[in-house]
Amino acid sequence: MKAMKQILLYLVALLALSACASKELPSPTGKEQIHFSIDMPDFSTAREGGLDESGISNLELWVFDRDGHFVEKATATLTSQGSTRAYTASITPCAEPRIIHFVANASLTNESEWIGRDEMQMLPSFRAAAHSTIPMWARKKYDSVQKNSDLGAILLLRNMTKCNLIVDTDAVKEATYSIYNTLAEGTLAPFDPSAPNRDQAFKRPVTIPTEPAGVPFANNKPWHATDGVSPFYVYERDNTLSPSVPCLILKAKFGNDADFSYYKIDFVDKNDKTKRHHLLRNHYFKVTIKDVRVKGYATPELALAGAAANNIALSDEVQMFPSFSDGKGRLEVDRTYFSLTNDEREATFNARYFPNQTSSTQDNSKLTVRPTGDAVTSATVDASGKITLHFAPQPAEGEGVLTSDVVVGVSDNDDLKRLVRVEVRRHYEYKSFKANDQTNLSNVRVTKTQGASLKIEFVLPDEFSEALLPITFRVFTEHFYPSNGQGFSFQRVEGRTCYEYTLSKPMPAGRRIECNLKSNRSGSAETIEVRSVEVFCS
Repeated sequence: MKAMKQILLYLVALLALSACASKELPSPTGKEQIHFSIDMPDFSTAREGGLDESGISNLELWVFDRDGHFVEKATATLTSQGSTRAYTASITPCAEPRIIHFVANASLTNESEWIGRDEMQMLPSFRAAAHSTIPMWARKKYDSVQKNSDLGAILLLRNMTKCNLIVDTDAVKEATYSIYNTLAEGTLAPFDPSAPNRDQAFKRPVTIPTEPAGVPFANNKPWHATDGVSPFYVYERDNTLSPSVPCLILKAKFGNDADFSYYKIDFVDKNDKTKRHHLLRNHYFKVTIKDVRVKGYATPELALAGAAANNIALSDEVQMFPSFSDGKGRLEVDRTYFSLTNDEREATFNARYFPNQTSSTQDNSKLTVRPTGDAVTSATVDASGKITLHFAPQPAEGEGVLTSDVVVGVSDNDDLKRLVRVEVRRHYEYKSFKANDQTNLSNVRVTKTQGASLKIEFVLPDEFSEALLPITFRVFTEHFYPSNGQGFSFQRVEGRTCYEYTLSKPMPAGRRIECNLKSNRSGSAETIEVRSVEVFCS
């Protein structure tokens, strides 16, 4: 990954010596021409369907006062073109500080409606989509804007990311690729709403993507050649929080196959495949396929739903499976998820590395372990493959959840990695706990007869991961018993009668669990307790 070369604008303002309007309102008179130039950097001329990644079809200056309130818009006119492009525009000169947003390939069409509006409200509201050129933006502050002012070098940021896939192996033939789970449009400018001030809100360089709300995916893109000169241009995406992360899909024939296979390719760090890259504006991502060892999926849809070929360790689609192979070796772990709710300070699990996936011979001396996050304070692995984790203290009530990813890897095979996810937390709080559809559980009554029905239902919390299944529940009761066909087993625990029920994958619809019981006598009263058995590890 590298930052795309930025477009350089060199602006020289030649302004009249008229005073700026009182309280920064634009003067209806007194505007004078300014002159500036754009120095176009040497950059690739690769295009997608006529998209010019360095072209400027229109250029506007959105001018704000020292407090960030919109004053006026100036439209630049191209006067000459060559290695340096010359422009002119008309602007109201002012001896007081100005903030100017330079906007290329996007237009402000209702200027008067924005007069006096704050830049922190105005800029985040603008979405921008590319047509024949890419929307670009920059922001700069000036102590004043006077006649012959030199506005300096302006570096424009494109609001798109450039992505390329290159196949450098004979293992597949007739390869093309497309990109999925990217947005139909993006924001004009990067913006951090949590920043302490306006300068920080528009700070550069950009390290966190700015996604517009409510924008659909644009997943009907064509297939491009994998020759290195057929990129896609897409809008910024956060690649850590979304359940549908952006990815490339490779379409190719594996080996001597007559049919095409499809492979999902993640945007991951080449040196640490447990780290996904954000798709950041004005950056260039180039993914090179050096080897393909197995046949892909039969359709693009199956590839999207499956694990990424270059990032099995981070793929949620295989998180619940303890074993996987890169087509050569095999890495197994017997735990993929820990949720510690009783202030435990240590836990162990086992990992096994098979250099040859078809052999039973292990080489666990090559196993490595690396914890990240705040739940795990240390992790070690011995020659047998036993991994020991030490945990931070349980957070106090209301202080949230501690989380860690423990990266299990192999010292000489970067393609084999496994994430074991850990959380240290307070007990889960079940939602909508009801008995016979009543939420007041302190006084639930049933018909005073033997065999009266009692229905207990509750909902697993949203943060309860499916990776924790199967989980066993115990219903402690002396005066009720389960009706037939629910899979309960009778137990005596701590001198009390209980009935055990194991919930297995998949997660039930709506996360809802229902237990139907019947009374074993005509009159009684008791407190029924529902308890989970596990320390929550899977």
